[in-house]
Amino acid sequence: MDVNILVNDKKTVEFEMIGVDQTIPRLIVEKLNADSSVEFAAYKQEHPTVSNPTILVKTKKGDALDVVVKAIEELKDDLSSFRTKFKDAIK
Repeated sequence: MDVNILVNDKKTVEFEMIGVDQTIPRLIVEKLNADSSVEFAAYKQEHPTVSNPTILVKTKKGDALDVVVKAIEELKDDLSSFRTKFKDAIK
């Protein structure tokens, strides 16, 4: 997976995710919209087989890029915890 930063202002970041389907962008946007410092977060993908998803984030406060990095770290922790619980459940 590659990422292209399209817009990087203090309160706005937009980036394209290359080589992924809608699963990861959807998780990132859901996490971002749960953050009170986020004014708006959404993703779009013009066509599922010929375009890449892009995520747009606007913050009320704080640096938008930092907020995205924080959300991705939280998702990583959430998935790690789920993996552990799943492995325990199948033993």
